[in-house]
Amino acid sequence: MDTSIARQLVELNRRFYQEFAGEFAESRTRLHDGIERCLKARQWSQAGSVLDVGCGDARVGRALRDRGFAGCYLGVDVASALLQVNDRADLELRAADITQEGWSADLDEFEQIYCFSVLHHIPTAALRQRLMLDLAQALTPGGSATLSVWRFRHVPRLRKKVVAWSRLELRDDQVDAGDFLLDWQRGGAGLRYVHHFEPDEVEDLCRTAGLDVVNTFESDAGMGAYVEVQKPR
Repeated sequence: MDTSIARQLVELNRRFYQEFAGEFAESRTRLHDGIERCLKARQWSQAGSVLDVGCGDARVGRALRDRGFAGCYLGVDVASALLQVNDRADLELRAADITQEGWSADLDEFEQIYCFSVLHHIPTAALRQRLMLDLAQALTPGGSATLSVWRFRHVPRLRKKVVAWSRLELRDDQVDAGDFLLDWQRGGAGLRYVHHFEPDEVEDLCRTAGLDVVNTFESDAGMGAYVEVQKPR
C-alpha cells in the first residue's frame, strides 16, 4: 500500500471516531466479555502501572478504578472527542496518533499494557509492526500486554457493513489483502478502515517485537481474538 493511502486511512478512522464519539460510546455501554476476562485475571487492589492504547472513552480505565486499582493509569487515543466523553478526574488521558513515529518517546515503562480493538484499524503490516515495537519498548521487563482484534468476516451482520473501496475513490489493488471498508449508520453515515487478521498474524507481530505469547483465546461471540504476551526479563 502506498504511504499516502495509509495516511488517508489513518485520517479516515480519526475523523470517524472524532465525529461519532458520542454515538460510538453509547454503542459500547458494557465491556466485551473478552475484556472482562482479561481484567478479572488480575488483582487490581495493588498499585501498579497501566497503559491503555486506543482507550476511547476510557471505559477500561473506569472499570479498573471501580475494581480498586489505585496505581498509574494512562489512556491514549487518536480521537480527542472520545477522550472527552470520559468524566473521571482520576484518569490521565492523552490524545496521540500511535501510527506516528515518536508518539511514545516520553512514556515511562508500564507493567501492563492493554490494546483492545486497535490493531485492526492500523493500515499496513509495517505500521502495525512499528506499533508493536513501541508497545514492547514501553513494557517493563517481565511486564504483560493484552491485545485484541476483530475477526468479523464470519459474522453476517458485520459482513453486510462491508462497502466498496470506490466509496473512497480507491481500487482494490491499492489496499492490502485483508483490508476492508465498513459502513456506519448510527447518528449519521460514516466509514471505517479495518484489517481482518489471519490466524497467527497477531502472534507473529508480537514475537517479531520480542514478546513471548503466553495465551490466546476467542471471545465476544467469536468476533474477538485475544492475545496475551509477556516481555522477557
